[in-house]
Amino acid sequence: MAPPAPPTTLTLLRALLRECTYLPDPLARTHWHARILTRFRLYHPRKPTLPWWLRPRSPRRRTTPVTSTQRAHLLHQARQLLSTLARANAGHMRPLEHVLLHTYGRAGKRRHELLAALEKLDAPSDTDAVRRLAASLAENTTEDGSGSPALLPPTVSLVVKAQRAQPGARLSRTAMKTLRPAGAVANVWGRAVPVRRARNAERRWVARARASVLPPLPRGEWERLRDLAAGRREWGGVVPRRGKGGRGVGRVGGENPHALTPRFMRRLWERVFVQCPVMEWDGEAGAWGVRWGKVERGGRGRSVAGRVNDTMFLFEGVDEDGRRLEPR
Repeated sequence: MAPPAPPTTLTLLRALLRECTYLPDPLARTHWHARILTRFRLYHPRKPTLPWWLRPRSPRRRTTPVTSTQRAHLLHQARQLLSTLARANAGHMRPLEHVLLHTYGRAGKRRHELLAALEKLDAPSDTDAVRRLAASLAENTTEDGSGSPALLPPTVSLVVKAQRAQPGARLSRTAMKTLRPAGAVANVWGRAVPVRRARNAERRWVARARASVLPPLPRGEWERLRDLAAGRREWGGVVPRRGKGGRGVGRVGGENPHALTPRFMRRLWERVFVQCPVMEWDGEAGAWGVRWGKVERGGRGRSVAGRVNDTMFLFEGVDEDGRRLEPR
């Protein structure tokens, strides 16, 4: 008997969209449905039916054909995503947490979109603000071009600093050890460090800082996630499947599937919520503030942040840069 034919691209797209409809989080269904359609349309060029001056602006699409190697790689990624969504719907904790982290911008493309929105808060709004920014750069920059006053925008630096003191943020991202790059003034031979080397060190530090930051969520989405994690918002439950049922997913990687109960979902929402900040404007101070997600629990149950706090004694006796404090 001949082996079954591999699924076509359209069959794979339908299977992905079908699994999206059964995700237990309503926002995850919307996010992944739009994300999958965007990715597939990117590699499916639209036939021009109108002259170029009459065509409406549309999302970016490829104009060159996809090679066989690229197509095989893209189909492999799609099958991996299908497996992740199927295991998430079956109740496996790690795939479902992966889906929620991407949905709420703790990883993936949406994290970069939220980070870009955070940086726009520091963009100068008028001509006077542009002049003040240019004057600040001129005063704090040396003749060789080094010594920039701030390697990160102020709001991003504020989130990075607040993230270091947030235990729950370490669940998916490594906090920065220092709030500035370590500037070496001399090499092992006692000579001055070249300017290019110092600039490269600053670029690497900025890249690590941007990769570690957890950007804030919009206010409404943050409050919705807080209510879901605390149990104040009613969960609609699992979407019943139609037809013969979903893909058969059993024990994977030593982990048994978990029943998608309200308690299980609250635990997962809490793990995501403690990694989500929100920006708040302080009218009295005239500056932005950062508030991190925290779910208070009564009785015997402890929050995720409380369980992480049990290991904070390991960092006693050191400052923010990891240097040992001198005894008084």
